[in-house]
Amino acid sequence: MMAEIRVVNGLKPGETYTFTTQVDGKAQEIGSFTVPARQDKLILQNLDPTAPKAWEAYNGWTYIEFAGWLISLTAVAGFGLVILWKIARGTIDLKDLISEADGKASLSRFQALLFTFVFVISLALIVMRTGQFPTEVPLGVWALLAGSLGTYLASKGMQLGFGGATGAPASFQAGGPVLRYGENIEQTMGLSADEANKKRQATSAESRFLVPAGTNSFGPASVVASTIGKLKLTIVAQPVPNVDVKGRVRYRSATGADTATDFSGETTIETDPTTSSEVRVEFNANTANTTVPVIVKLAA
Repeated sequence: MMAEIRVVNGLKPGETYTFTTQVDGKAQEIGSFTVPARQDKLILQNLDPTAPKAWEAYNGWTYIEFAGWLISLTAVAGFGLVILWKIARGTIDLKDLISEADGKASLSRFQALLFTFVFVISLALIVMRTGQFPTEVPLGVWALLAGSLGTYLASKGMQLGFGGATGAPASFQAGGPVLRYGENIEQTMGLSADEANKKRQATSAESRFLVPAGTNSFGPASVVASTIGKLKLTIVAQPVPNVDVKGRVRYRSATGADTATDFSGETTIETDPTTSSEVRVEFNANTANTTVPVIVKLAA
């Protein structure tokens, strides 16, 4: 004989309610029951429908709830098995999900992923069990989730430094546009030989930049140097792991013409000896949100 189940909604958590049932056309009390904390409903069951007073509070699931849970679990399990099958066949590559740009495993990424799954699955089970979205989530749960995500953000900040470049080593510190002096600045600027030599020496060190790339098209041009006089510069685009990057440099060349030169990896340019020139670089990457580390130095 199947049990009779009655679900009563719209109740107050912690309150006690008295319920009745109809027996031979007359109301008969079946008992008083207290609503569990953090719920707004009671599930009552009577294992013996011939005994009206055999009702009791039931803390498990109704058949409908159990069926919903089973269907959801089957769908999630099936989805997970398909993903595992694709991972095993190499169709889905998870290395970028739990590894850094250099290919090494990332504990912070894995921790953030793990706690996010735990939070989402727990929330789904609560909704299926209670039939409603929880009105309150314990602060400890939020702290756990925020801590795991905060650890990931902190690790990325330490890895990338202030520039936030994709693929840039932690020690790569970005600078700004550098004014560089060429060989013939004595004539161009009217300086003495000693003064000109000091200016050239002051700009002999390499400088570093972080330049955002466009996605499958060249991004905005960034000024990496301003030159005065004849000058040879070597521009090096540091490789970005797993990203194909193409570069372009724009400047006033030794012939006096505005020039755009495409390059890959490294190029050397020679600026106009009679005037100043702004040296700009731009990049085209096959991956979105790519930032290219660039080194600019005097050519040997």
